[in-house]
Amino acid sequence: MDIGVVGLGVMGENLIENMLSNGHTVSIYNRTTEKTTTFINKLNNPNAIGCSTLPELVNSLKPHRVILLMIKAGSAVDDVLTALEGLLTPEDIIIDGGNSNYHDTVRRYTLSLGKYLFVGCGISGGEEGARYGPSIMPGGNDTAWPFISGILQSISAKTDGLPCCEWIGSSGSGHLVKTVHNGIEYAEMQVLADFYQMHRVNLSPPEISEIFQEWRNSGTNGFLIDAIIDILLKQQDNQHVIDLIIDISEQKGTGKWTALEALNKNTPTPVIIEAVNARILSSKKSDRVHLSSILPSCTVPDSITDLSYDDIRKAFILCRAISYVQGFNLIKTISDEHNWNISLDKLCRIWGNGCIIRSDFLKTLSNMSCSNLLFDSPEFIKISGEGVPVLRRMIKYCINQGVHIPCLISVLSYYDGLRTNNSSGNMVQAMRDYFGAHTLLIKDKKEHIHIHWK
Repeated sequence: MDIGVVGLGVMGENLIENMLSNGHTVSIYNRTTEKTTTFINKLNNPNAIGCSTLPELVNSLKPHRVILLMIKAGSAVDDVLTALEGLLTPEDIIIDGGNSNYHDTVRRYTLSLGKYLFVGCGISGGEEGARYGPSIMPGGNDTAWPFISGILQSISAKTDGLPCCEWIGSSGSGHLVKTVHNGIEYAEMQVLADFYQMHRVNLSPPEISEIFQEWRNSGTNGFLIDAIIDILLKQQDNQHVIDLIIDISEQKGTGKWTALEALNKNTPTPVIIEAVNARILSSKKSDRVHLSSILPSCTVPDSITDLSYDDIRKAFILCRAISYVQGFNLIKTISDEHNWNISLDKLCRIWGNGCIIRSDFLKTLSNMSCSNLLFDSPEFIKISGEGVPVLRRMIKYCINQGVHIPCLISVLSYYDGLRTNNSSGNMVQAMRDYFGAHTLLIKDKKEHIHIHWK
């Protein structure tokens, strides 16, 4: 099959090499012709066709043309869509493979109707995944799927022999699930960083790496666990590289998008939100350095030496489960609102390989997703029973030691909130009525009333 690709960033170049390796012919356009020429020469492949203009790219493709945009999200996508619109027929297909905000994809999908078939496609896996098999999440005009499924599934990662690429749903559904995938990614990264920070009180990087290796050997695996093991073992000039890195974690914004979407949709995702907050706080380096010298730590002697690696692993499984389920609940909320019918079970398989949050836990999550609430599944009840007691001990230890573990605390607070039959919400509502006459509901009454408090 032939396909056109616009954009020669890291992801674009590696996806092109992946396509060529799988026998596809690729027409290539980049706004700087020199970069296109250099890349074509590097490939030295007759199936790679360099194009100096967008019309040349379009004319190089057969009818039912497929053009993949791998360009920076935002106005650049709109500019290229506008430039292509007059060159295409209603049967041609444009795939936006960047990290676009799903609201933009909804808008672009609506504007494309009758002009061309538009697909918003989430792609996860980073540079290596793009080259050797990413997780791919296409959604939009479903008329396009029969024409693009072959090439997208051929270049995707595989799980149990099946492609990590399936049709997600209509309109902006593909970019929605990619955005929330990244939100879950933020959460798991910070959870792992919290575990690292807790152990760093007494252990060296190689010693902490051994703990994560024990987890992996016990079946608790994943790309990010592999990454943290490699990071902790890496040395440079006889020093641990992790200790040479300035403690500021940057962000591109997709985690923030997830947090904002959750707030707007009244769907609690506190672990994801706290992971975003942790990155923001990390950026305040000069403030933290200053305050660390003047604010008292008030630490209390404590120890968790009686907890085994396996005990702590069970606490991590709980944190991972809650992070994933918060993300899944947000996807379900938005899917239901738009009637996109996104299959959570399908997402578990698509994310099973190729993407940043891939792990065997997704098989457990697939079983949990059969439940409407996810949290009331037998799997989650078992995970909670094993993980919560350990997590309480760990958090107590970290609080006593003054260790910053934002996501671990968020997990436990959220868990306790879930199982609270009578919350403090009545007090908050009473105060709202007290100063603002916002009214409230009395038990066994059906209508809101205002109470005259004085």
